[in-house]
Amino acid sequence: MSDFNSKILILQHNTARSLIVMNSCPEIAIKSHIDFVLIQESWIHAKDYAITVSHLAYYCILPNLSNNIRSRVAIYARKQSNFTFCHRTDLTSDSDIIIIDVSGSNIETFQIINI
Repeated sequence: MSDFNSKILILQHNTARSLIVMNSCPEIAIKSHIDFVLIQESWIHAKDYAITVSHLAYYCILPNLSNNIRSRVAIYARKQSNFTFCHRTDLTSDSDIIIIDVSGSNIETFQIINI
């Protein structure tokens, strides 16, 4: 396995709830082979359920809605990444926190926490 395949690449960005910035983050990330994109102040439309920007190359992870409070975080996980993830909804019910377990070959499982 090459060094490139064993390194995890993460992009973090505060999008200031801008739809334009939300659309550009996954586009920039896919060109750079970013595994996980951590977004704060994400653009999310919430009523009975949450809707945000999607991308064909990424899974979008949102926290569970609680009391119709709009969450302020999102994580995009690259579908063709060398790493797998598990959304840990059992660890928090806070709509402003996402916790994922990340694992892959040649690494110990670790957590990414987006607040």
